[in-house]
Amino acid sequence: MNILIKDYLEKSEVQNLTSQNTVNFTLLYTTDEHSSLIPHTPAIDFDPNQKDDTIGGFARLQTIVSKIRNEKLKSKEPVLLVSAGDFLSGNPYSWLATKGKTPELSLMNKIGYDVITLGNHEYDFGTDFISNYLKLAGYPKDNGPVLLGTNTVIYDDTPLKEIGLNKYFIKELTNNIKVGFIGIIGKEAQHYIRKAKDITFNSHLTSIKKYVKTLKENGANIIVAVNHSGVNENINIARYIDDIDIIISGHTHKFLKHPTITNNTFIVQPGSHLRHLGQLDISYNIESKELSIYQKNIPIDDIIKEDPEIESDISNYTNLLNEWLEDLTNKKINNILEPIAISNENIKKTPTYSETPLGNLITDSMRIYAEDTLEKTVDFAFQVNGQIRDDILPGTREDTKGKISFYDLARTAGMGKTINSTPGYPVAEVYFTKREIKIILESFIFLSKVMGNPLFLQVSGMRYSYDPDNVILSDLPIKNWAIPSFRAINSIEKYVGEGVQTDNNKDFIELKKDKKKLYRVAIDLYVLEFFPKKRLVSRLFVVPKDEHGNPIEDFKKSIIKENYRPLTVWKALVGFSKNRDLTSYSEDNKRIITKNRN
Repeated sequence: MNILIKDYLEKSEVQNLTSQNTVNFTLLYTTDEHSSLIPHTPAIDFDPNQKDDTIGGFARLQTIVSKIRNEKLKSKEPVLLVSAGDFLSGNPYSWLATKGKTPELSLMNKIGYDVITLGNHEYDFGTDFISNYLKLAGYPKDNGPVLLGTNTVIYDDTPLKEIGLNKYFIKELTNNIKVGFIGIIGKEAQHYIRKAKDITFNSHLTSIKKYVKTLKENGANIIVAVNHSGVNENINIARYIDDIDIIISGHTHKFLKHPTITNNTFIVQPGSHLRHLGQLDISYNIESKELSIYQKNIPIDDIIKEDPEIESDISNYTNLLNEWLEDLTNKKINNILEPIAISNENIKKTPTYSETPLGNLITDSMRIYAEDTLEKTVDFAFQVNGQIRDDILPGTREDTKGKISFYDLARTAGMGKTINSTPGYPVAEVYFTKREIKIILESFIFLSKVMGNPLFLQVSGMRYSYDPDNVILSDLPIKNWAIPSFRAINSIEKYVGEGVQTDNNKDFIELKKDKKKLYRVAIDLYVLEFFPKKRLVSRLFVVPKDEHGNPIEDFKKSIIKENYRPLTVWKALVGFSKNRDLTSYSEDNKRIITKNRN
């Protein structure tokens, strides 16, 4: 099918291209909503009664969608709304899922989504958890958003099998046009699904090819892939598979201002956290089978008023969250928008593949707060970039300037849940030798090199340098495998100063070459679980130990407890940051140094 790209034309010019043989419809799309119920960036600035710079929010989304639907109704043009997945997880509202609430999917159902592809974060709490979440949201059901999992294989006799995911879906529009949908989880996204015991994934290329054929055999005029995979993966899909007209991309949080075209496939991505609503106005010529597409991205900002019904629903969820927050914090905090800390500058999670200001803050929080909790020296703390979700932005209004709310702080580190279903990934206490510390650093430098920035390791309690040109020993021509050199690290130094890590040379000593010396490490349990499962080569071998040097068989036993509850990453961050000026974390302090040996 030929596609005419019209995103650079005036809408009137596109309409002039239509004829009596042409039918029109609109496709709206979002992705990676990550439980972003309220306007944010920063949330502390949001005030419906005055101008602010906040973005996002489901109530604003409903207002835009309703406006577009009403406009298109005048010309009897159908409007479809889809999501490429990861609607769940990532900020405090997702915690309500552990209390049996389904705010995200319930709101998306009310807003009128037609299709949602499940992303990797829908499986963060395991398959039993998402099965129960979907059941509480009313699935399986005949109305509401159709859930896609084109390359997802669900084992028989499991709760998720009873719910069921669709391999494909055909929507017949009022103008007799059939739009076919598929939706896969891409290869990169699959790497981050760690607790999905009842599912596996077929080849995404094989699955797409199979169900594109099925859609065409069932009369689909237009085929749309709503994929939880990034633009690069989708370009590859379009290159190898014909007959996909449109691909909605997700997972990587990338915002495409303009579409990209590969093999006559129109590829778009609207960013994340409801910063934008993507809109495609599509004209389909019945005779020539030609598509004309007008594309635009609509900012979801303060110009858009909140829909009162959705806002009321969100307010109810906020009240529930505030009540639970009071319990989670032992009555120290009872409002998600309560100011916790201050900063005169933004604290960023960038640059990629590098030490970051926010990475320093979070790992310092883990090390120092764990030290206070254990009443023992904690030598190092580790966290990966993928667990650091967004920048910290202080307020900018006159009455909020420089203030950082609980919500804006916690949403940067609020992923996961503990074994007793309280929110957040736990902080574990484990011990490693100097040799193992080096292997960990080498391993994550290598893993980030071959699997992406989410696996780059942030550190506290040390500084080290490495040669970025000496990470990979060689590439194997088969299966695109790479072999790590384990010779990238130039030096490792331990921080011996007090409290917050400085960049003062006198506060560092070279890590001792002592085979028996054990170093206490505070580490996100999610990161710890990589160690026994990521032995890519024989030398990639570390054994997490207890303080006596015994191998830890059950990582859950290494979780640090605070007041008999698991210490989570977000609790460490909030506890460390409370009543603190965080301005010093607006810049890095030379913990991770790249240095070529040549």
